Amino acid sequence: MTLKAEKEEYERIMENSELEESDLWIWSECRKNIEEIELHRAHDIKQKSRVKWASLGDENTAFFHYFVNGRKARNSIPGLEVNGEWVSKPTVVKREVLRFFRNHFREDVMDRPGLVHTKTHRHTGTG
Repeated sequence: MTLKAEKEEYERIMENSELEESDLWIWSECRKNIEEIELHRAHDIKQKSRVKWASLGDENTAFFHYFVNGRKARNSIPGLEVNGEWVSKPTVVKREVLRFFRNHFREDVMDRPGLVHTKTHRHTGTG
């Protein structure tokens, strides 16, 4: 049985009942191993792309744009849940993201207390 199949089997069991501690540990290890394998696979793909880029150089604009567009797609936000409703219209998504971060990083301006002078002494500068 593959790691992925074993992990999925434990997840099916988890849907219906609690896993014992040993089974939970096995599921966790499967998950960690799968993540590690995927990380290595992604690293290999990245290395291969760099080798290909180095060998083909700047003349390979289609190759370059493929990776730029892939990065752009990975960094995009296709939609958000706003007030319990999924919104995918780009202008609404942009507005909600801006609103969230504007509120998140807003500093409340505190009123500073004014100074009350009951007796003021003027210094005239003469000795």
